[in-house]
Amino acid sequence: MNIGEASKASKVSAKMIRCCEQIGLIAAAQRTASDHRAYGHADMHQLHFIRRTRDLGCSVAESGDLLN
Repeated sequence: MNIGEASKASKVSAKMIRCCEQIGLIAAAQRTASDHRAYGHADMHQLHFIRRTRDLGCSVAESGDLLN
């Protein structure tokens, strides 16, 4: 799924998804032939987890610590 679909499904904004990739919170997404991000099942699991931790009041850094 592309970043828009991943954002809608996980309730994490596309901007936040790109930020999480940039800081290494999640692995960089695979790219399609047209260089669009493509997210799989494992990526979606991590994004859902990040959304839940953020809803509980964790910072981005704390969310990363919990993921690790």
